Amino acid sequence: MIDESTDRANSKRLLIYSQYLTKTDVQTSLLSNVEITESCGTSQLLVDKIRKELDSHTINIKNLVGMSTDGASVMTGRKNGVVVKLREHSPGLISVHCSAHRCALAASQAASTIPQLEEYSRTLSSIFFFFSQSAPRTNRMKYIQKVLEQPQLKYAEFHSVMVKLSKCCISSIQDIPCTCHGYAR
Repeated sequence: MIDESTDRANSKRLLIYSQYLTKTDVQTSLLSNVEITESCGTSQLLVDKIRKELDSHTINIKNLVGMSTDGASVMTGRKNGVVVKLREHSPGLISVHCSAHRCALAASQAASTIPQLEEYSRTLSSIFFFFSQSAPRTNRMKYIQKVLEQPQLKYAEFHSVMVKLSKCCISSIQDIPCTCHGYAR
C-alpha cells in the first residue's frame, strides 16, 4: 500500500507498506516513511522514490504483484499515474482502491448530505484544535475531568478517528457473507 500524508510538523510524507508471503503466513510491514521535500508530488517523483526504497531493501520491482492506493489520480491516472509507470517494470501489477479510503470517502460523502453530521464534524474538529493548540487549555481540561471525577480522556486527532472508523467499517464489511463468482470469502 502506498499513501501520501502530512505529519504534525506539516511535512509531506510517502508511506510504503509491504505485504509478503513467508513460509507460514502473510506479513505486513511498514517498508518506508519517506519525506517529500519537493513542492509538487508528481507521479514520476513518487515512482522514483518508490523505486529507490525498493532498491534500498533489495526488493526487485518485477516482484510487485499488487498495489493498494487512496484512488487519487496521481496514483491511478490512466495515462500518467504511479500504477501505469510501475507497470512498465512489472506488467502484471494489479491496482486496488484501498477499502479504508473508499469507506472514509463514502462516509464523508454521505455525511455531507446530512447537515447535522456536517455540523457535528465541524464541532469535533474545532474542539480538537481548540485543545491541541494550547497546553494551558489541555491542563484545564484535565483539571475539570479530575474535579468531575471523570476518566482522564485524551482527544484524538480527526485523522486517527477516521482510521478507527474505517477499520470498523472494514470489519463490518468482512462480516457480510459473500459468494462472489462462486467463491466464499
